[in-house]
Amino acid sequence: MKPDTQNLRTLCPTRWTVRTGALKSDKSHDECGRKAGGILAMLEKFSTYFGLRLAYLVFYPTEQLSKTLQASAVVVTQAFIPQQRSDEAFDSFLKSVIEASKDLTEGPQLPRQRRLPKRLGGGDTEHAFESPSEYYRKQYFEVLDLLNNELSCRFDQSDFGVVMDMEKLLVAAASGKQVMLHSSVTSLYAEDFDFDSLRAQLSMLPVTIKTSGIQTKSEKTS
Repeated sequence: MKPDTQNLRTLCPTRWTVRTGALKSDKSHDECGRKAGGILAMLEKFSTYFGLRLAYLVFYPTEQLSKTLQASAVVVTQAFIPQQRSDEAFDSFLKSVIEASKDLTEGPQLPRQRRLPKRLGGGDTEHAFESPSEYYRKQYFEVLDLLNNELSCRFDQSDFGVVMDMEKLLVAAASGKQVMLHSSVTSLYAEDFDFDSLRAQLSMLPVTIKTSGIQTKSEKTS
């Protein structure tokens, strides 16, 4: 690095000698300004805004699922994603994105046609979309299909059914309800548990929770 090169320096709240140096770094400010300009140009594109809104659409329910990992959340999330996979849902989503982006970005446009280099197996032009709606529709359905496949891969398994049965068992016992051990649980843990003792302990679970001072979800909302 050259001795006279000045990098961007932080505006330290206590060291006054650094403040003037930070303000004097013109070259660094120019470089950061160019980078900021590039980021701003990306944010002003409709494609960026569409991607952000689509990410929020699919990640919000999956984020709630990752926080709870409860059977009810799995069922709701797996039902929500396929509901979004329809022409009506896409048209409604695209319309809302266009409406919300009016004062923020340019209008939806088709990307420029590109030709892949022959050394990469290309040579032919990419598929030509007839309209921006068709272009974004492809992205929309690809994201939903990918997410739906990943959810199915993780939760549509035989072992996950056992986990759901155990969750229902514990929730029912904690609520003071009479519980029945599902066959999926008894067959899996036949050599690990004394089920008579387990039933007795589950019947005592509400008292244990109450004496420990832990509030159940139903008690918090009441």
